[in-house]
This record gives sequence, C-alpha cells and structure tokens, in this order.
Amino acid sequence: MKNLICAVGGLFLVVFTVILISCNKYDDLGTTILPEADNLNLVVFDTATIYTSTIKEDTLRSNGFTGFPVSLNIIGSLNESMFGNTKASAYMQLNVSRLNNKFDSLATPDSLVLCLALNSYYGDTTAPIRYRVYKMDSKINTDSAYYTSTILPAGTLIGDAIITTKPGDSIAEFGVKKVPHIRIPLDMTLAADLINNNRTNNGYADNATFVNYFNGIYITAESQSNPGCMYVFDYKNAQSKM
Repeated sequence: MKNLICAVGGLFLVVFTVILISCNKYDDLGTTILPEADNLNLVVFDTATIYTSTIKEDTLRSNGFTGFPVSLNIIGSLNESMFGNTKASAYMQLNVSRLNNKFDSLATPDSLVLCLALNSYYGDTTAPIRYRVYKMDSKINTDSAYYTSTILPAGTLIGDAIITTKPGDSIAEFGVKKVPHIRIPLDMTLAADLINNNRTNNGYADNATFVNYFNGIYITAESQSNPGCMYVFDYKNAQSKM
C-alpha cells in the first residue's frame, strides 16, 4: 500500500507539471466551439520566497597553476550597476628576445612602446580605459606562490595612456599590419637607460642579468565612471613586447 501511494503521488506530480507547461501560453483555438462553462481557467499562486547572499571566495593563486593558461593576463576596469567597480591588474617580468644584443655607440632612442596582444574581452570596448605602467621595485620569483591579493612594490610611473581598444581591427606597425593589440608609450628616460645599461654592464647577456637590472612592470587600469571593459592579453604572443 505504501508503494501504491507513492506511485499515485508521483503520477499526480507529472500530470500537474504537464498541465502547467501546456497552459503556459494562452491559445484561443477552439474556445468558440466549447461551451463557456467547459473552458479551463487556470490560476497560479506563487508564494515562494527566494533568499540569496554573496560569499567572498577565498584568495586564489594567480601564478604557476594549470586552471587558466599562464600566458594570459586580465587587465582592465569594469563598472557594473549591480556589482560595482572591478579592477584587474598584472605584474609582468620581461625577458630579452636576443642574447648579447649590442647597441651601437651612437644609438639614441626615438620611442619606447609597450605592446600587449589582445586575446579576448568582456564589457564595452567603446569605453576608453586609462592604463598606468610602473617599473617594479622588486623581482618576481618564479619559485614563489603569488595570489590575487598579492601586492608587490612598484614605484616609478613609466607609462600613462588612455586607450580605446578595437578588438576587430589590426594595427599598422612600421607599415605592416599586426594582430589587435594595445600600445602604451613609455618614458624616454627609461629608453635611454636601457641603452646605456647595455653599453656599460652588458645587461642583455642573458635573462638572469637583464632581470637583475630590470625587475619587471606593473600594469593597472584606472577605475571607470563609464561601463569599462576587461581585456585578456596574451603576453606570450609575438606581438607582446617592449
């Protein structure tokens, strides 16, 4: 008898659900044929109350893990009406593309540009983003664990630019079209220092020597009053360079 009651109860639930679904959309087909007394009138009462809450997630490791491709970094600022303002910044360590590179004794810099290849984005790409680039005061240790809450010392401002990104457009570099990327002009004092260090200390002999001289860069985006956008950059792309 107990099993029978359960079966009947289950059948009732199925039939009731079918009725709700079939009556979800009003259709007057056949209403002129049936007597008015036979028309089915469905009344729905929703008395359910939903309670929700937001729980802060634990700090996540942001380097040396396999859940997210290690070549990708999120940088940007997103202003959302429900969740407020969200910012994403990145610390990066640079390596030399060619060992023992030598500058001519008469070489002088005419520009220094940080390029970051675009991978994807979330937000309003028509909203301009103000990027700030700082020279780091300490090295990034590849054997250390860094988390989303980690703050490293970054003192000297070496780049400041307001950029409107166009993800679908290529960018011409010396007349050659390149994949979509952003270009942040950097301080010319740093450009001259990079050349002088190469001449006096052979700072480009290998990556270890260069990193001891130039610790890395910190890139952040200013909080937006406009909708803003989060950009995912691929720093292992050939177009990501300084």
